Amino acid sequence: MRKRVHYWQTEAQVECYDCRASYTLVYGGNGQGEWRPHYYEVKYGNKICEKKSFFWPKEMEKGRCWICQDCKGRNTFDLGICYEPEGSWNESS
Repeated sequence: MRKRVHYWQTEAQVECYDCRASYTLVYGGNGQGEWRPHYYEVKYGNKICEKKSFFWPKEMEKGRCWICQDCKGRNTFDLGICYEPEGSWNESS
């Protein structure tokens, strides 16, 4: 991963050429910098298992699935819908 940072920049958005992981590089002066990864902690779908993993935004796509090593269940990124029964919401909210 390479990124030239101009002397007037304090931070830059960078991405790995190979795996497409993205970061914010915060320049601290004297050739020093801090890498801040752009990832999300995702709780698996099995409420009993409660396992979590970290995913880069470009990995979080509809249909992508993986098997939990603990409970052996399959987890899939998908579109979700929340249902609220009549009377449990009001139209002004």
